[in-house]
Amino acid sequence: MGVGGPARTPAAEVISSASSLVGYCHRVSSDAAPARKRGRPRATAADIEARRQKLIHAAYEVFLEKGYNATSIADITAQAGLGFGTFYKGFENKREILDPVIDYGVQQILGDILLDDVALTITATSLTDFENQLRTIARRIDAAFVARPRLAKFLVLEANTIDDALADRWYGLVELAASLVAGYLERGIESGVLRTGLDVTETSHAVVGIILMAIVRAARDPDAVGSSDKYTDAAISLITSGARAT
Repeated sequence: MGVGGPARTPAAEVISSASSLVGYCHRVSSDAAPARKRGRPRATAADIEARRQKLIHAAYEVFLEKGYNATSIADITAQAGLGFGTFYKGFENKREILDPVIDYGVQQILGDILLDDVALTITATSLTDFENQLRTIARRIDAAFVARPRLAKFLVLEANTIDDALADRWYGLVELAASLVAGYLERGIESGVLRTGLDVTETSHAVVGIILMAIVRAARDPDAVGSSDKYTDAAISLITSGARAT
C-alpha cells in the first residue's frame, strides 16, 4: 500500500478512465448546439402544388395517348418523371386525378373560344350580322377542337363512359352550354333579329346537338378540316331559317 492510498488494479484504472471520458463527452454534448436531423428538407406548399400540377399534366398526356382504362399510375409517374409513390401524396387513385385532368382540357378549349366578350355579345341589328356573329363563335369552337383532336376524342367519345359520376358531369356541361346558347338566342329575340315565338329551350338544345356533331367529326376525322366551313354554313342556315323574325 503506498502513501497515496491503496493500489488500483488495471481493471479499476480502465473503469475510471472510461467514466471520465463518458462524463467529458456528456458535458461537451450538453454545451453544443442541438444536432440537426438529417434528410430532405420539408416540401413547401408551393412544391406540393407544383408536383400535383406536374402529375395532372402528365396524366392529361397519357390519357389522351392511351385512353383512361389502358393507363396505369406507373405510366403517369413515368411521364411526369416522378417516383411511383409520389402519385399517392397527391391523389388516392387514378380516378381522383381524372377530374382535374378534364378541367385542364376544358380550360384550354374555353381559352380559345372566349378570347374576348365581343363575339359572345349580341350587337346585331340584322339577320346578316347575327349570322356573322354565329359564324365567328362556331369557327372558334371548331378550331379549338380541330387543334386538339385527341382531346375532342377523349371528352366526347370516352370520358362520359367511364362511370356514372362522370356521365352526370358531362351532361351537366351540355346543359351549361345549352343555357349559354339560350341566353344568346334570347338577346337575338330582344334585338328583333329572331322571332318572338321561338322556343328558346328546345332550340338551344338543338344548337348544342349540332355543335356536338361538329366535335365528334373533329374527333373521328381530324384531317377533314376542309369541310368545317361548309358544315358551319349549313348549320347556321338551318338555325336562322327557322328562328329568324318574319
